[in-house]
Amino acid sequence: MHKESLRDVLDYEISEVRVTIIRELQRLSVAGKTYENLKSGETLIIPYWAASRLVEAGIAQYSDRLLDSAIVAQLAWRERRSVTELTELPPKFYSEARRLIRRLRESQPEQIRMVEGNLKDIVSMRISKLLSYASKGIPINRIKNIVDEEISLYLEVKKLLEAWLHGLEIMGDGDG
Repeated sequence: MHKESLRDVLDYEISEVRVTIIRELQRLSVAGKTYENLKSGETLIIPYWAASRLVEAGIAQYSDRLLDSAIVAQLAWRERRSVTELTELPPKFYSEARRLIRRLRESQPEQIRMVEGNLKDIVSMRISKLLSYASKGIPINRIKNIVDEEISLYLEVKKLLEAWLHGLEIMGDGDG
């Protein structure tokens, strides 16, 4: 059985998504907010946990396309083809990937192995590219398509590599 981390649970609970109301409602209370006289077609930005319940109840639909197995396959293909450059990922990719795995476990467990394989490919290729950038000392502001979730990893790896190389005494400080 899969054990969820606190990060997964919090991500699920508090991250926000955009939904479109698909039927008129006089009153709707969601996540501590009350909405009155909602018309079909109105958009709300609400926590994912609440959005999923509204979608299940037939009250709303997701406004933004959620990450799915087809998108993950396409992203993996693009990442594989781009040998040295990071490719563009959807906003909050890693959070969305965790959500996708959760959804698949609940509704389509037969797809998990394929999706996890593609996600592992994406992550390992991106880590490899980030390691290459860090070893070359490339400043973060010069890295295209790095996502927020990768920035702290990159900075830590770069710092570790710089300290390691300095310890080897093969990388000069430029002092002559």
